[in-house]
Amino acid sequence: MYIDIPIKNLKRATKFYQYLLNEKPIEINNQYTLFSSDTRINPLIRLVKEKSFIPGTFGILLYFHIQHNLPNLLTKIPKIGGKIISINTEDNRPIDINKNLDFACNALLRDSEGNRIAVFSNSESELNNILHQKSFIY
Repeated sequence: MYIDIPIKNLKRATKFYQYLLNEKPIEINNQYTLFSSDTRINPLIRLVKEKSFIPGTFGILLYFHIQHNLPNLLTKIPKIGGKIISINTEDNRPIDINKNLDFACNALLRDSEGNRIAVFSNSESELNNILHQKSFIY
């Protein structure tokens, strides 16, 4: 699988996704940054700066499986230019963004460029729960 994510600022987006994915880019140039993921399907993720490819909250929603500490990641999202929209527990109960995030299992975010993305940790059953919850999609 090959995924292109539209961006406005290459340096800012590279920093955001490098932290989110917990890996270094395999290629950077003036037009894009390329990441290769260690997930089961090994998608190539390319951050693309192009006038006709505009970041936003419409369109597809990408779910990233986070293999490192999700609560720790969520505390850093605002510091690396992102925004937390909502956070849920494994049984899809919402968590106050300003409270203890120890039980966070999934979250809806905006990346540093304004794209809507989701992150989750733990099991595939959790992903199925996320996909069936109505409050997560807006």
